[in-house]
Amino acid sequence: MAARAADGEAVSRRQGFPALWGDAFGRIKARGARRWYFGSLWGLAYLVIPIILTWVSGPDPVSATLLTIHVVVLGAFYIVLPPLLWGRSWQITAIAYLLFIGYVCLAIPMIGVNVIWLLIYVPIMAAMSWQPAPFVITTIAVIVGAQLVTMLVTDTFVDYWYAAALTASISVMMLTFGEQIKAIRRLRDAQSEIARLAVVDERERFARDMHDVLGHSLTVVTVKSELARRLVSRDPERAEAEIADIERLSRAALADLRASVAGYREMTLATELSAANAALVAADVTPHLPVSVDARRARTSRDVRVDSARDDHQRGAPRAREELLGRAGEARHHRRRRRVRDARHDSRRPRSRRSSAARAVRRRRSHGATGRRRRHHGERAGRRLETGRRNRGSDDTRDRTMTDPIRLLLADDQALVRGALAALLDLEPDLTVVAQVGRGDEVLDAARDSDAQVALLDVEMPGLDGLAVAELLHRRLPACRSLIVTTFGRPGYLRRAMEAGASGFVVKDTPSTQLADAVRRVAQGLRVVDPALAAESLASGVSPLTQRETEVLRVAARGGSVNEIARELHLSEGTVRNHLSAAIGKTGARNRADAAAQAAANGWL
Repeated sequence: MAARAADGEAVSRRQGFPALWGDAFGRIKARGARRWYFGSLWGLAYLVIPIILTWVSGPDPVSATLLTIHVVVLGAFYIVLPPLLWGRSWQITAIAYLLFIGYVCLAIPMIGVNVIWLLIYVPIMAAMSWQPAPFVITTIAVIVGAQLVTMLVTDTFVDYWYAAALTASISVMMLTFGEQIKAIRRLRDAQSEIARLAVVDERERFARDMHDVLGHSLTVVTVKSELARRLVSRDPERAEAEIADIERLSRAALADLRASVAGYREMTLATELSAANAALVAADVTPHLPVSVDARRARTSRDVRVDSARDDHQRGAPRAREELLGRAGEARHHRRRRRVRDARHDSRRPRSRRSSAARAVRRRRSHGATGRRRRHHGERAGRRLETGRRNRGSDDTRDRTMTDPIRLLLADDQALVRGALAALLDLEPDLTVVAQVGRGDEVLDAARDSDAQVALLDVEMPGLDGLAVAELLHRRLPACRSLIVTTFGRPGYLRRAMEAGASGFVVKDTPSTQLADAVRRVAQGLRVVDPALAAESLASGVSPLTQRETEVLRVAARGGSVNEIARELHLSEGTVRNHLSAAIGKTGARNRADAAAQAAANGWL
């Protein structure tokens, strides 16, 4: 990315320009600033010939000695001055060059107009600096102009015109040479950054795969385990079925995990070249890697197996999951038929106080759409409720008593999690699940149709995420309160949920009794927040990013280049770079990839 290239340039500035000269004189076995010192000695060889000629032809040994000392000191300045000016402003650099020119002019009494040959070192130093091209070109023009003026004033233009021509040509050559060295350095910085980001990407991929493969599976195992424990005394057969489901799910998750690990071990050259190509393109660097296959088809078995394991888990495609869903549906069907059969059998038996008490218990335990409509409208047992849009303000639908169960809507893209939570909550006599959806954009209509009082929302869902759904319900259906129930809670998500109008925020593995209590409190208009998440949220603080910085960083987290971010957000590239720099500084990150990772971890994006 362009921002990463700028990051690399800033790092090179901090490290100093010796590394650039080391790139130019790579055969010299030296490190760090020593590379500059060794490399600059080649340029000082130019001064050896004038010193020798001065000692050979000069009649005055004192003048020759002074000139030698002057040239040695000049060479020392030439070696030491550039490293001191690396990363400095152009104003400080210009003052240093003027002082250097003044020192060179001290040799005029000894060598006269020949001093113009010593001025060639000034544009060379400027050409090999980090200063912008206009500053370097101006320095070259000033030195060449000074040489021409000196020759015209001393009437030596005919004899020394080639001094100005040589200075101009060598300076331009060194300017081009310096730009090439800078480009090499940027590429090396980009190479190091790519290697580092490859490790970061691998860690993120591993964490993402573990989240997809194990996170949801363990959540379902936790919920179903508690459901089976509570059903042991009430319905042993159903508890046994739930335990069997847990075993099947655990085996399926183990198979997915093995597939993921096997995929990580299968690394090919095509994958690495494709990833390097993508990283170079993201860094605004034209790649020239020898990829022999189309990048769109350079997916190895590692990516296919890992991605398929993740997709299968998210869609519930494996056969074990289909069997679980089928078993759950059959169990609900058999329970419904058993309730109807028991009701008919009770109607034929003589009434007694004991049977009346039993029927009263069953009435209290009855839940779902059928029992609720029977109590409200006196319809026959077993009649299915036909839901439709209702006027929330009408008296017939708002006439509820304190004994009516709380109507719940479950929104989760994981069918197993959704079904297990519904089964657990339906065990509570004062709670009833009236609707279940797997997409965020279906929640609003389902809440209206089912007249739900509390919506339990997962954060990550297709269509709309749970936070956006909570805000939508808060604005358009305030009678339905939102309770965020997520697998992995993040402090940033908690803050965003509260700002969106959610009434609660808990994790899915919360014990069912606590979850049911949280639902009751939310239905009463109270707020419920997981204590651990609340403490972590207070510790991490609010997001330091502005709205525009958040938008820029959110697009950058998807791997877009500066140009792509500018086009998507309708901003200039300079403005995008400024926002990225501000975000990097506020998060204390090394570069924008780190800033995006930290912001995502805190839920700021």
